[in-house]
Amino acid sequence: ISAVKDQLLQMLQSEHGDDIIRQAVSEVVSKRQYDALMPEETLDTDELIQALAEGATLQADYSNRLLYSLTNDGITLYA
Repeated sequence: ISAVKDQLLQMLQSEHGDDIIRQAVSEVVSKRQYDALMPEETLDTDELIQALAEGATLQADYSNRLLYSLTNDGITLYA
C-alpha cells in the first residue's frame, strides 16, 4: 500500500497531475445518475437523421450532466 501511495502522490505532483485530477473528477461528476431512464432502444446516426427529417423531436434528458474543460489542446467534453 505504501508503494502504491507513493507512486500515486508522485503522479499527482507531476507535470500532468492537474490533468489527471481534472479528468477523474469530470468523469465522476458527469456520470449518469439515473440508469433506470436508459432508453429501451437507440438509434445510430443515420437513423437519427432520418427520424428528425420525418418530424421526430429531441427531448432533453436532465439526468445527464455535461461538463467541459479548457485544455492546452482545446476543449475536452465529458458526457
